[in-house]
Amino acid sequence: MSHMQNLILLSTDDRLLKNALRHQDLLKIAVDNPVSWLMKIFQS
Repeated sequence: MSHMQNLILLSTDDRLLKNALRHQDLLKIAVDNPVSWLMKIFQS
């Protein structure tokens, strides 16, 4: 049985977040700020 997982790295490092956004097509996981991520979770 195959399970789909949403993998996310939460970081407050602005430089890491900027680089992750720039290279998101190469990454196999999402990278987000913990506060932004939590706000998105509560809004959905």
